[in-house]
Amino acid sequence: MESTELRKIIKEELNNIALSFREVFNIEDGATYLNITPDYLRKLCKKGVIKNNQPNGKIIYIHRNDLISYAMGKAEGTVGDATKLADEYLLKKHITDIKKIKST
Repeated sequence: MESTELRKIIKEELNNIALSFREVFNIEDGATYLNITPDYLRKLCKKGVIKNNQPNGKIIYIHRNDLISYAMGKAEGTVGDATKLADEYLLKKHITDIKKIKST
């Protein structure tokens, strides 16, 4: 094996080790972490399957726990998300019930 090939392999392995210590990933590194393409990860983020943050409207950041949740098949959301959705539903239902009472 040539030294340039060996250096390339070592560099890739060191990059993979460094990724395992990160808490926040960009699209490219997150895709490498999950072993998927960056385009597919962008699609998952856009659909809301994987939580992400885009503070400046350009670079997408993803927390490691959200990548792990997706990889383990738990990307549906957290208990907090479910509670928020339930509260919104009950509030809308309550407002609808009040409107019905007022209209009769």
